[in-house]
This record gives sequence, structure tokens and C-alpha cells, in this order.
Amino acid sequence: MELKIDIVSGFLGAGKTTLIKKLLAEELHKEKVALIENEFGEIGIDGETLKETVLEIKEITSGCICCSLQGSLREALEELTKNFKPERVVIEPSGLGKLSEVISAVQDFVHRSGKGALNMKIVVVDSLNYQAYLDNFGDFYKDQIAAAGTVILSRTQLADKGFLDLIIDNIRKLNTGAKIIATPWEQLSGRQIIELSEKRDKKGWESLWEKASLPLCSHNAQEEQAGCLRCLHAYEHGERDLLKATFQSWGRETTMFYEEDLLHSILDELGNSPRYGQIIRAKGVLQGEDGHWINFDYVPGEKNIRRAAPAATGKLCVIGQRLNTAALHELFFPKSP
Repeated sequence: MELKIDIVSGFLGAGKTTLIKKLLAEELHKEKVALIENEFGEIGIDGETLKETVLEIKEITSGCICCSLQGSLREALEELTKNFKPERVVIEPSGLGKLSEVISAVQDFVHRSGKGALNMKIVVVDSLNYQAYLDNFGDFYKDQIAAAGTVILSRTQLADKGFLDLIIDNIRKLNTGAKIIATPWEQLSGRQIIELSEKRDKKGWESLWEKASLPLCSHNAQEEQAGCLRCLHAYEHGERDLLKATFQSWGRETTMFYEEDLLHSILDELGNSPRYGQIIRAKGVLQGEDGHWINFDYVPGEKNIRRAAPAATGKLCVIGQRLNTAALHELFFPKSP
């Protein structure tokens, strides 16, 4: 059986790890799967949440696969294929990686080694933050969409159907050949997502998946819908340089215990106060007061706190622009000196 190499990409906090966990739990556990996990910054978080579900995990931190770490990606692929002989390798690039360049690195490995084949090219797109990210990170953000074989929208159960259709139309202009999945993930099985993503054409897709079958949101005034149309038009025709964003990462390992109520208040403060900088993503795995472990995720407008498997040590990471690291330390470690 030929080795399959899959890429599951997407911007920070879009839901890449959640999708991978779903695919592993519902379908890919039947295969020998290895994972290459690339995170921006020094602290790796997502590998902890996936380590019990795959054959082997190779973590690449301190940068993005698309820039200085293409050699590291090839080395990781070579090591995995030599030592573990998986049937499938899933690559989760950093949310700040260009998908086109990750694809190029994989194709280079396949060409040099004669091993495997590039299979699924998935990008996960956060439907709730699509406009904001397209506005702030235009060409960089567009690259992920334009290079994808399958675009999977996340959080569509929380979005307005009319606006989802606008997003889908906009995505279609950026990538005429991609398959688009807008159905809420809980309504699809892992097997369906894989079968649809592995298809080499999109025949018959439009009638099944292109338009989200969701009820209209309650606030669907004509003025608001017109505003959405104006925004999308502006994004397509804007002339600003959208690639000047400089990202920073602040992270810590910790043995501190956290109450869930404290974490809720920390994430609320993170989203409500400009004191900490422009926060794009925060995530971590921490030990709770009663001995259990907690996994948390934050993106603008949404937070999620849930039970997690024990980790070797607590870890947290914040990514954004103009980060106030002293204020972040004070926020997450209120009792520390």
C-alpha cells in the first residue's frame, strides 16, 4: 500500500487539531498513522492532545514549515518513513504557514525519495472570523485557500446561512477547483470527510455540500447583509499591503494548578482588554485544582475549556501582535512573584 501524505492546514484557531482528532477517532485509527506537528513558538501544545491516538508524533517548533523549516519537514518525513513505516502521515502546519509552500516541500520529498504520494490537501476556515482574517492577513490568508484541494468551514452551526453563502462564493473566486464542506462537523462522519477530500474531482458536490443547510440567524436585516457584501467586495479589491503583520508568540511551561473558573475569567479578560496586545490565539493544557487536566482554546469571540488527558507538564501559549508579555505573565500567573 502506497504511503499517503495528508496536509490539514488552516489559520490560527480554525479547528485543525479538532478535525484531526475527529478523523483519527472515527476512521484513521484503522491505519498506522504518524503525525508531523508544526507550532509557532517554543511551546508545543497540540501534540499533547494527539499523542495517544497516533503511531508517532514529530513536533517542529520555533518557526513555520513554510519558511526556515522546510528541511526539518523533509527530515521528519524521512525519519518517520524509515523507522515507523506508517501507512499515512498527517501534517498539521503552523497556522502561520503558507499551504502552497508546505505542498512544495512534500512534493520535493516524494520526488527525492520516491516514497508516498501527496493525498488530501485540506484547509480549515473559521467561518465566524473569515472577514477579519481576510482583512488583516489578505494575501497570506488567501494562499491557504487558493492551494487547498478541500476547504472545510468550521463553526458553521453558529453562523448566518446567508453570510455563509457569501463566504462560499468568495472562496470559490479564490479557488475554482476546491471542494467546499459547509455542513456542521457533527452531522458528518470522519469517513465521509475523508472520502470526499480524497476525491480527485468535485462532480456532484455542488448539490450536496456547496451551500450550508442552516437556518437564518435572527439578526438578518437587509442593511447588515448589504454591509457583508460591501466588506467582501472591499477585501477583493483593496490595495493595502496586508502582509505587514508581525506575529509574536509567548508561552510557558508550568506546574501551577488552575480552577476552571479562573481560566474562564483569564480568557474573558484576554478578549476584553487591549492591554495584552492583539490576541489571535491562546491555547494550553494545564492541571486543575482537583488533579484533573484541562485543555483550553481561545480565538476572538470564542473560548473553549474541557477536560484533557494528563500531560508531562502544564503548557500554555499566546499568539498575536504587539504582545505585552509582562501583562500576560501577570494575567496567567497572578500569584507568582
